Amino acid sequence: MTWWEVDISPWPTDAVELLSSHLFTLGAQGLQEDYLPGEEPPPRQPWDDGPAAPEPSHKRIVTWFETPSPDELLASLQTWCAPQGATVQIRPVVEEDWTTSWQASFPRLEIAPGLTIAAPWNAESGDLIIEPGQGFGTGQHATTKGILRFLLDGSVQGETALDVGCGSGVLAIAAARLGLKVSGFDIDPEAIHNAVHNAEMNSIEVPFRTATLDDVHEPADIVMANIYAELLHKYADQLVALTGRHLLLAGILADREQLVRKAFDHRLELVERAVDGEWVHLHYRVPA
Repeated sequence: MTWWEVDISPWPTDAVELLSSHLFTLGAQGLQEDYLPGEEPPPRQPWDDGPAAPEPSHKRIVTWFETPSPDELLASLQTWCAPQGATVQIRPVVEEDWTTSWQASFPRLEIAPGLTIAAPWNAESGDLIIEPGQGFGTGQHATTKGILRFLLDGSVQGETALDVGCGSGVLAIAAARLGLKVSGFDIDPEAIHNAVHNAEMNSIEVPFRTATLDDVHEPADIVMANIYAELLHKYADQLVALTGRHLLLAGILADREQLVRKAFDHRLELVERAVDGEWVHLHYRVPA
């Protein structure tokens, strides 16, 4: 038999449980509840206060059936859903090799001449190998590329570096490859496990540990922080205190740039501001 995907929308949010019960009675093998285009509320961030945004009045429901009679199933569902004003569409499920598809989403990425980041399955000689895992940072995201480009442009000089919120360890490992003495930390133990694994794959020794900014007191010539703008603002005192020469900041959405600038502009010298799409990257230097 063939698998079929059924798409029902718009469906009243307060009647999703009723529809779900009916679909499983008919033999549905799974159900997914989605937002209609343009109606998904913004993701709730750790710093958000107050109640969550209300759910929209209608949703999109996607479900799956294994049946030899898709026309009969479609006719039955159309009759049942019509009173709610919902449209029902059905289409065959195309088989896909999910492993191959997932791996294809991590192509080799040349950051600059001499620095190409790749996953283990497509790495070439000389590439910086980063295996996608729990820790953020495969080189694909604009914020990661922003700090890497600061490191490589020749204006950032020093002997030691600190990777704040290191995630996968990509920034720290890249800095170590450039000859810097680097350490990194993250609040997520799984991210640290991922970072240690990546360092081992590149035959590079970088001390990673689980910690918060409040736990770290050893300054470095170069501090790299690719974290939320709100966290950059909150921990500005600690970041400035840790910075020996250069502070490289990323993770800043354009509409939150001023929040970060207010925390750092009066303390450090802004050397460079770079923009990549909706993301802003800032390179600060300790005044002479």
